[in-house]
Amino acid sequence: MIQDKESGDESHRIVVTPNLSLNNRGAVVFFLVVSAPALAIAFSWAARGMWPILPFAGAELLLLGLCLYLVQRRQRFREVITLEADQVVLQRGMGRPQETHRFNRAWVRVELDEATHLNYPVRLFLREGNREQEVGRCLPEDERRSLGKRLKGLLAKQD
Repeated sequence: MIQDKESGDESHRIVVTPNLSLNNRGAVVFFLVVSAPALAIAFSWAARGMWPILPFAGAELLLLGLCLYLVQRRQRFREVITLEADQVVLQRGMGRPQETHRFNRAWVRVELDEATHLNYPVRLFLREGNREQEVGRCLPEDERRSLGKRLKGLLAKQD
């Protein structure tokens, strides 16, 4: 998902987040809906003497919970691209900026590398000289292309 924010001080901010439709509450509800029947079946078999089913049911639910946690954690990933008067700042991280890359606005290029093989994704880069940073990795291909066009337009507009 791309959020475009224009601020009054001649800077422009684009926030890129992964497209995740399941929020935290939805993940908990999904986990409970899946867990209740699984546990009911496991305990009913355990009551009939098939107790070894309980560790397998517990491991299955633990794995499901871990996968849901990892998916929900990925939701916190952000790429913030700020176009200022003299520089382009790329920040990315989980919940807070963990990496910051600064490019000279006059020299930065937005380039979309087409896939070299079938089913490989196109890749979007910010390049300046021999430095490059890939942006929009968490986006689907059509949104990545859209982000590239938007960035090129904003860089051309402010030149």
